[in-house]
Amino acid sequence: MPKFFQTKEFQALNREWKVKLAKDGFHDIENEREALVQKHDSRTVSFRNRTKIRDFYLKLDHYLTNTPSVPDKHRQVLALYAVGTFIKGKKGIVAQTGLTHKQVRNIVDKYKAILLHTRDQDE
Repeated sequence: MPKFFQTKEFQALNREWKVKLAKDGFHDIENEREALVQKHDSRTVSFRNRTKIRDFYLKLDHYLTNTPSVPDKHRQVLALYAVGTFIKGKKGIVAQTGLTHKQVRNIVDKYKAILLHTRDQDE
């Protein structure tokens, strides 16, 4: 027995409502082939709010600026990561640095652990 959303009845009802909503100016981006709603930067999922995201990138910038001992490859990975470059892809961090996905992920995770588990110097 098919699930309700697989039935002809549901599909007809769904089409009817899509037409009605489109007439009212509603555009459902969740139904597009590109799945725009699904396209998000997974880095933001691990944070509860924008303040924590902003604080992390401020700490990262401060750390890179004031810690000359960060190896050049790590600095390159973190600089790309900080400006929103994806890890994978033709223009991703992996492609630009020549490192493997696992190496990049380990570098990012290492510095996230350092930065997110240290207190601000102002405190």
